[in-house]
Formats: sequence, structure tokens, C-alpha cells
Amino acid sequence: MSDEPLSAARRYLVVVEPAASVEAVCAELSAKGFSIASRLDAIRTLVVEGGPAAAGAASHVSGVRSIEPEGWVRTQD
Repeated sequence: MSDEPLSAARRYLVVVEPAASVEAVCAELSAKGFSIASRLDAIRTLVVEGGPAAAGAASHVSGVRSIEPEGWVRTQD
């Protein structure tokens, strides 16, 4: 785990519905206060940055399948 303190702005993974326009979802997320950090078009996922209040609003954006805080993934051998 990181020892960095959590800031007000966090990174989230946003999965876009298969039938939705990624461009339209990006535009609506930007209007709700997110900045788009990167796009993973092959898996229809966006990495976005924004505050916790914006994250709640993002779940109601048309075309968003899910939104989750970015985190660490660990595997076992």
C-alpha cells in the first residue's frame, strides 16, 4: 500500500456501455468536473480524475456502466 495521503481529487476507472459513445461520455464527465487522464479504448474504460462528489454524479451519466476508485491489484503465485 502507498503511504501517500489521499487528496480531495481521486482517480476513478469508468467503464462505458458497449452501445454508448465514448466521446459523449467523456464530454459529459468533463461537464461534471472530471478531467480525463487516459482512455483505454480497447476495453472501453476511462481513467478520470475528480472529487468524491463528482464520482457520485458520474454514476448517473448516460452510457456509464460502472465507476470505481482506482486501486492496486495484487496477484498470488
